[in-house]
Amino acid sequence: ARHGWPPSYTRTEGTEGKHKCRHCEGMFGGKWVRAMSCWKCRFELRLGGKCPYASFDNGRYCLVCPHQHKCLRCEQVSCSACKVLHSSDLEEGVRGLVGELQPKWVFLDLDQTLSESKSGAVPVIGKHGMNPELVDMARSRREGIMVITKQNIGNKQAIEAFLSAAGLGHVPVTCLGGQSGREKKTKADVMRALLSEAQSVTAGKEESVPAGKEEEGACVGLFVDDDAREVLASALSDLPLLRVLFVSSSWEVRPALSAAGVTV
Repeated sequence: ARHGWPPSYTRTEGTEGKHKCRHCEGMFGGKWVRAMSCWKCRFELRLGGKCPYASFDNGRYCLVCPHQHKCLRCEQVSCSACKVLHSSDLEEGVRGLVGELQPKWVFLDLDQTLSESKSGAVPVIGKHGMNPELVDMARSRREGIMVITKQNIGNKQAIEAFLSAAGLGHVPVTCLGGQSGREKKTKADVMRALLSEAQSVTAGKEESVPAGKEEEGACVGLFVDDDAREVLASALSDLPLLRVLFVSSSWEVRPALSAAGVTV
């Protein structure tokens, strides 16, 4: 009698199997292999904190959730304990999340998150749209919000004009591209400094936290970005920061030239 699960006959030897696992190089029936990873290797790799679906090039950007034993990037799962959520899992969207958590800071990426622009290209009024959900949320916050982007610092003025044209002239912009010197800052560096300051101010007020609200108070910041490499960066793991991997195909808000003070 055969024992164990899956049963041993799901695996064939030599050339008899049609589907090869790229990890153990074993041959299996089709239902036991997914993305060239067999059931056994998927299980063992996940237990070891490794993503079974990662290629050799991008494995360092994966993060396996220790609670669900799934990759937060490749398998697109959300985990509040890991402080990583996918926008598709938010029933009331980012604005609803902000309203619920009331974070001291909200950090928004620019390209393909707040703006339709891509790959460091300057967003152009009349050409690029903006995500309506994030624009609406940003308009409702008069402080504690920042656009933080890898765009070149030389693009800052144009980005500020673009935001002003959408009614977001109050939102400060931090550009990290084009920095010189050894102390080049990352998104994590900028957020860490602001979150630390916010925590110090809160602690100085000596306000008691209502019973049952301790976990809510732990969320000092919210970071929204479309790039999994940024959202899952190890440098963010120790911050009091909830991270949202944001996916958008809606760019309905069109900044107006008149709103930016440009004469048409």
